[in-house]
Amino acid sequence: MLPYRVLIKNFSYLSSLQVIALLIPVMTYPYLIRVLGSETYGLVLYAQAVVSYLTILVSFGFNVSATKEIAVNRHNKEKISEIVSAVLIVKGLLTLISFVILLLLLFIFPKFNDHKLLYLLTFSVCINDFLFPIWYFQGMERMKHITYGTVLSKLSFLVLMFFLINEQEDYLFVPVLTGIGALLSSGYALYFIFIKDQVKFKFQSPANLLYYTKDSFLFFTTSVSITIYSNATRIIIGSSLSLTDLSYYDLADKVVSLAKLPFTIIGQTVLPRIAYDKNKTFIRRLSRTIFILSIAAFLITLLLSKQLVLILAGPGMIASAVFLNILAIGLLPAMYKYIGLQVLATWGYVAYFFRISLVMLLTFTLIMIILAATRQLSLYTITTTNVAVELAGALYYYYIIKKHTIL
Repeated sequence: MLPYRVLIKNFSYLSSLQVIALLIPVMTYPYLIRVLGSETYGLVLYAQAVVSYLTILVSFGFNVSATKEIAVNRHNKEKISEIVSAVLIVKGLLTLISFVILLLLLFIFPKFNDHKLLYLLTFSVCINDFLFPIWYFQGMERMKHITYGTVLSKLSFLVLMFFLINEQEDYLFVPVLTGIGALLSSGYALYFIFIKDQVKFKFQSPANLLYYTKDSFLFFTTSVSITIYSNATRIIIGSSLSLTDLSYYDLADKVVSLAKLPFTIIGQTVLPRIAYDKNKTFIRRLSRTIFILSIAAFLITLLLSKQLVLILAGPGMIASAVFLNILAIGLLPAMYKYIGLQVLATWGYVAYFFRISLVMLLTFTLIMIILAATRQLSLYTITTTNVAVELAGALYYYYIIKKHTIL
């Protein structure tokens, strides 16, 4: 089979099934926001934002570094077993460290201790990040299994939600059902790797574990910087404004995530191909395609923002439409975010990962300090800051590409 026929096949798997995987959370939103109310649902979102910081540590950038290693060594069974074993061992240790950090937060800060069970249950997202090896399937270009696992997880949540979440007091079932779905999808993925593909799990030497950890460190620092500002947005809204405002922001963010679906699919599909082929002509054509798609996604979101909010959450959440329009601007620099980092890694400019993320983090921090000092913190200014940070990262990426004539 020709390489690009494989690409098209992978894209078709992702585009048909991942649409379902992303649509399911959007489908659950109208039910949850009406049953739990914006305040309680905002509390659940706040817990997810806090725990998401711990997933950065668990992930540790392996979704990029391990994907690259698997793609390059895909025909070497012994090497694949080594990579899979080492990554799982390191991520397992990082999961334990993350859990200890969460326990310290719960006992030190009263704000967390008041809802400690919610935070403990929400930790299931970290366990899912540890157990579900998305990096393996990406590297082997078996994208359908990523989507099968995701659909299994989301569909189980959707079905069980109607039985277990019927009133405001049932909010704890949100992280419980998320955890059940995570275990189902992870079980499927691990069964496929170790039984179907017959990958052998082997304990690795400290030297090997250190090698893969160091290889992923720069990707980790990038993830830290990016996630700090992206999740800080939710933390700041929930702490400085209100949980209802956080619900407004979350709805807008969910719709924009849906609009980003084509770029997510493309990014997951081409990552191993970029690393394997290093075909600049293909990347240039792909960049043009993504640019056109980003403009189309922006305009469609802008035109349908009010209708989408009314359908998903009703007239009580119509204020979210304004923030949806603002966040939609972040769709325009989509090419940098979904294939740009892979391009830099492939051509040996991994160090720029950290520089880009640092530019974004500094931009976010500077604007937030100015807003706080001038008492201008509002949902409008915070949402606009989020977009400004994305544009700053994109501009710096384009500067790097031009400077080194990578494309």
